[in-house]
Amino acid sequence: MGYFPFFINLTGKICVVIGDGKVAERKAASLRMFDGEVSVYAKGEWDEQVLSQAFLVVAATDQREVNRQIALFCREKGIFVNVADSKEESTVLFPAVIRQGPVSIGISTGGSSPLVSSEIRRSIEANLPPDIGATAEFMQKIRSTVTKLPIHEKMKKKIFQTIYEEVRKKHGRLEEGEAAKIIAELLGEQT
Repeated sequence: MGYFPFFINLTGKICVVIGDGKVAERKAASLRMFDGEVSVYAKGEWDEQVLSQAFLVVAATDQREVNRQIALFCREKGIFVNVADSKEESTVLFPAVIRQGPVSIGISTGGSSPLVSSEIRRSIEANLPPDIGATAEFMQKIRSTVTKLPIHEKMKKKIFQTIYEEVRKKHGRLEEGEAAKIIAELLGEQT
């Protein structure tokens, strides 16, 4: 069975991690990296009321039966759950993640081999331009300006492409005034 890669905004979403080991710490850190409202409970501190308020629960205790009970409750209540020691009981899996600014890349083997996911992550990271996050942030800044222009879509695409190439040449450090000049020049060619 394959898993659909799903990106979701966790800002303001309650995420509960049950467990007090390294796996729980790592999963909590990953959720915090994406602005989830994360609470961590030791295996004996949680209850169904804590779980019922969550958008996502991670069961990462060292006790199989506790993890199974958490998974069962979450599945019955329609709460997303990741069970560290059972992909079959999980409704979501944690991918290996690469993050640079707004650029996020998730790699999953469907839970079959975290080692393979990690190897792929390292390979991608080694080949990813170090300024791709800054480039994406700049492109995001100018996006609304360009999309609002009363021009043909083909010209908008040309503007985006030209600005992107300039941003890449300058390692993500193009000034907004420089982008405005590029837009003006391209629009001038159009007339």
